[in-house]
Amino acid sequence: MSFLVPRRTIGCKVEGTPYTKETLAATDYNVSAYNINYSPEIAMYARKIARGGFGAESSIAGKRSITISFSVDIQEGATPSTAPTYFKCLQGCGMKQTAYSTTGIGLSLDSDYSNVPMTFEIVEKDEGTTPNQVVVTATGCMGNARIIVNSIGEPCKIEFEFKGMLDSIAQRLFASIMTPTGFMANEPDAVMSVTITAFGDVQTLNKVTIDLSNDVQLFTDPTKTGGFSGAHIVNRESPKIDIDPDLVSPSTQAFYTRWTSETIGALLMTLGSNSRVTSSHLQVNKAYAPGEREGHVVQNLSFICTRDDFEFLQGAKA
Repeated sequence: MSFLVPRRTIGCKVEGTPYTKETLAATDYNVSAYNINYSPEIAMYARKIARGGFGAESSIAGKRSITISFSVDIQEGATPSTAPTYFKCLQGCGMKQTAYSTTGIGLSLDSDYSNVPMTFEIVEKDEGTTPNQVVVTATGCMGNARIIVNSIGEPCKIEFEFKGMLDSIAQRLFASIMTPTGFMANEPDAVMSVTITAFGDVQTLNKVTIDLSNDVQLFTDPTKTGGFSGAHIVNRESPKIDIDPDLVSPSTQAFYTRWTSETIGALLMTLGSNSRVTSSHLQVNKAYAPGEREGHVVQNLSFICTRDDFEFLQGAKA
């Protein structure tokens, strides 16, 4: 038999006690992920004893870590106040979740949420009607996220990258096989008929990239089998936003003046029928870098969001 890439699945859960492994159920395999990749690492201590030859000794297996990446398309919950399933992954990227009664639910960057780790399972499924599974388990995982619009007319997506401790790579027999369940019913919205403004100016663009810019580090712990307790967000550069709007006159959109004057403005980016990204501390980091799209000139604009002022909101605050 063979393990086929399309049969790969992923489950995850925020750890109730940070850096304590969670037991996952089928309902924890509910994130509509794709492009799932993982890279387990074990530090191997090489030895070469003076035996009078070139040959090395067997290496000693040390710290065990893993990097996990995947993407999700932005979908909205069943109601404005119902958190989409991927919101738990954004919590694992240092974002605080806040419910606004029945009107909405949001996520904002918060340095108090530097240790909200997750347990992950990545599962490879064998062929056949009674397949076994290979289960790669990671604990104490925290990560970074990039919110991306590759092209107007496509859904906005989030690319995640998590680091954590490699807990185990084991076999799950067919009798105990776990089938993902609980996926969201709403389809992702294409990014069209939306408003994207920076400093109050409407941006006619095709691409957007927002990088939360988390610095994720694994903490060493000699009491743990894998040598790590897990990952923490230890710092964050200002979130970065790159867009490619049409070039317009500086008298119409004064990005050169804003750039040189260190002006602070606002960002409003609608991503679907009921989701948006906002910031009230937007600063120009680079402007007027020329590009081309559809035969006309665009400028590549870069911003930073200072003071961690950045929110992902579904619905409304009131």
